[in-house]
Amino acid sequence: MTTKLISEQWIIASNKAIIKAWEDESFKKELLEATPLALKELGFHIPKNITIEFMEVADNECRDFPEINLSLFDSEPLTPTQIKVAIPAKPKIMFDLQEDLSSINVVFGCTCICI
Repeated sequence: MTTKLISEQWIIASNKAIIKAWEDESFKKELLEATPLALKELGFHIPKNITIEFMEVADNECRDFPEINLSLFDSEPLTPTQIKVAIPAKPKIMFDLQEDLSSINVVFGCTCICI
């Protein structure tokens, strides 16, 4: 069995978090207010020196979020680093996402890094 890199775990966890936030208002509230706890529920532990903040945004605001340098997750940054993750509006058409999200390589949410 191969161990996934933390960056791969992050992609899966962030996608799961966004999808769950679309479906469950109480989870969305926890994700917005207590991100580490919400992510822990999904099996993801935030690495040392990284702070993650999820934010609800309008669809047109997602383009304003630069991409995350995923290597930050695999080699802990030496200085405190904040990552902001957009929760876009729920798509009008939702696909059945009952399949294993670990096989999905598409990132649903926009993400940025603010240092």
